[in-house]
Amino acid sequence: MCLCALINEYITTEGVVKAIELGLATWGCYIAYRGLQTWREQILEAPKIELAREIVEQFYNMKDLISRARCPFISYSPEEVRKYYEKSDLSEFQTGLGYRLMILDTSIEQIQTFQRLRNKAKVYYSKEIENCFFEVNRIINHFKNACLSLMREDPNQSLTEIYGKDLIKEFNDKIYEHGDDDAINTKLQEVINEVEYNLKPIYKSKSIKWKKLNSTDEGAKND
Repeated sequence: MCLCALINEYITTEGVVKAIELGLATWGCYIAYRGLQTWREQILEAPKIELAREIVEQFYNMKDLISRARCPFISYSPEEVRKYYEKSDLSEFQTGLGYRLMILDTSIEQIQTFQRLRNKAKVYYSKEIENCFFEVNRIINHFKNACLSLMREDPNQSLTEIYGKDLIKEFNDKIYEHGDDDAINTKLQEVINEVEYNLKPIYKSKSIKWKKLNSTDEGAKND
């Protein structure tokens, strides 16, 4: 029997139909698998990805807020501060510190949003991320305490007599930025780097890679 005859004997209509059915079944399984993967990503992974983005964004927002409050040179209205705190007897020095506190007090919604993210972060990620939130809170609390301490006025004692030079220097270091070597800014950046290191891989695949526009690029030519 020749080869062609053998092939014709085994390749029947029924065999072809079964082969097609098997192929369709395999393709259907693949489609179902991909659908399940898409559903899992949308239902289970999407909230985790968005939360990771939001957490990183809020850490940067808090860093910007603290920098605003600690900026060495700020312009403000002493009367506005006195009116806000309903204390007409605040001195110029006190209103300068009070304005820095006012920046935080008027940003309470932003701070509360940051605080609420802490528990969400613990649910989705490691509990160790809580330490990063605590570090930011610690910096804010120390800043507030330093401002309130220096706002204290005693007609019978100077601030130096009350606290001593070393403690006053410590307060000033917490209140005012000191350039590139500022210890608080360095600590904040270390915290953000740790948060990004752990959370950025979660949403990195969903992020675009930013590209600098060159003069030879098509977009630049259309400007």
